Amino acid sequence: NDIVKGGAAKPTLCEEKAGDFRRPVVLLSGADCAQSGRTPTQTNSLLADINHRRSQEIDIYAAIPPNSCANRAEARRLIDAAIVESRIQLPVTELPPMKQMGPCYSVSVSWAGGQIIISQ
Repeated sequence: NDIVKGGAAKPTLCEEKAGDFRRPVVLLSGADCAQSGRTPTQTNSLLADINHRRSQEIDIYAAIPPNSCANRAEARRLIDAAIVESRIQLPVTELPPMKQMGPCYSVSVSWAGGQIIISQ
C-alpha cells in the first residue's frame, strides 16, 4: 500500500528458521520483525552463517566432477570424503534408483530439509 500511495517504506531485515538454519527475510511493508512473526537479525552473524553454508555447498557440489558419470557407490564415496574434509554436519539421503534414468548419480543440498541428497 505504501508504494502505491507514492511513499516507500524502509525495508527491514529479519530472519526466520529454515530447519536448523537461518534464512534472511526482507520486509518491504514497513512492519517490524516481531509483527511479521520473524526475528530481528544481527547482519554480520547472519551473513557469516550464509557464507559458511555456501562454502559447504560448494564443497559438496565439487565432490562429483562436472560431466562425470559417477555410479551410486562412487558418488557416495566422493560425498563422504567431502563431508569429512569439510566437516559438514548434514546427513546423506540416497534416493532409490529409477529404471528410466541413466546410470549416473548427482548430488544436491536441501538446507530446508537439512540433508545432502544423492540421486540419479
